[in-house]
Amino acid sequence: LALVGVLVTFAVLPATSDTFATVTNLKFVLNNQAVPVLVALAVMVPLICNEFDLSVGALAALSSVVAAAGMTRFGLGWGPAVLLAIGVTALVGLATGLLVARGSISSLVTTLGVSSVLIGLLSWYTEGESVLGTFPDAFTSLGSWPWPLVVLGLATLVLWYVLEQTPWGRRLYAVGSNREAARLVGID
Repeated sequence: LALVGVLVTFAVLPATSDTFATVTNLKFVLNNQAVPVLVALAVMVPLICNEFDLSVGALAALSSVVAAAGMTRFGLGWGPAVLLAIGVTALVGLATGLLVARGSISSLVTTLGVSSVLIGLLSWYTEGESVLGTFPDAFTSLGSWPWPLVVLGLATLVLWYVLEQTPWGRRLYAVGSNREAARLVGID
């Protein structure tokens, strides 16, 4: 009800009615919300296993800084910079997962520690500032498509398929439901 009240208020107020209820504003709001929703999808996988991952926000920040620094400071194209960001965050995620799964360290403690280290490293590297510079024209002129929404839609479909239609996804649900029962039926 509060959200509906805010939407109605800004849609009818004279100061905001001309710009609030426009396609441009809706596109802007949806594109900005795609990233937090994508991060929420990333949190969902460990939660299914009854584990916690408090490092996804720091990993999202790490990926954006790696991609931006790759393009502005190291002269990479946007494709290699994005692939580098994915690779770096995947390695950090793998190390974190190994600490939890093989090191038997609590996921809450491990991911909180990894998050703290990443935030410290990012603050040191960026000196608390945005990564500024000249981005490649190919990156800044990707067109008028709402790319964050496209990526979010694809990620949602892939995650749904993996969790609901594959044996691996069913095993995740089994482990989260009852870890010992899952182990007894042969799920590692």
